[in-house]
Amino acid sequence: CIRDRYNYNEVYYMLIMICDDDKNIANYIKSLIESNYKENIKIKTYCTVKELEHSIFNKEIPNAIIMDICVEKSNGIDALKKVRKYIPRTPVIFITGYTEYCQDIFIDFNPFGLLTKPIDSQKLYFYIDKIISQYKSDQPLNVEISANGQKINIDKNDIIFLESKERKVIYHTKSVSYTHLRAHET
Repeated sequence: CIRDRYNYNEVYYMLIMICDDDKNIANYIKSLIESNYKENIKIKTYCTVKELEHSIFNKEIPNAIIMDICVEKSNGIDALKKVRKYIPRTPVIFITGYTEYCQDIFIDFNPFGLLTKPIDSQKLYFYIDKIISQYKSDQPLNVEISANGQKINIDKNDIIFLESKERKVIYHTKSVSYTHLRAHET
């Protein structure tokens, strides 16, 4: 099983938006993802393109979108073209019950994936695994330290050097230095 390759406890919080005017399908996809990827992925479902657009235009940025091609007599491709101006790199998986649209999707939009109805759970998992892999590789490598009683995340690329001094580690970054007590003293 592909999902077993990843340790999902290491995946940072992700948001996936599902848009399908059939609530049963949206909830089915949501339940598949939740049951296989635990609490690491938050899922929001929408029954209309306008609801989805409203969330995105109000700065709720998803890490992926799963969307029916035909939502409420709307064209999902056209709707996502507008949304893509705000989130050009967000992976989109289209859902369709109409195979005649399949060719147009790849010509007009270049989606991350395509699922046909009824939904094949293994194909869905395949796409979600790819999205998680891409998401993890795009994340900065951080180190969490405790400095001055606060937890601080430092991008490893910003660290210039470390200094060990009197049972303390000093992280010298491009802009500031942080003093961290060694683990046995915190």
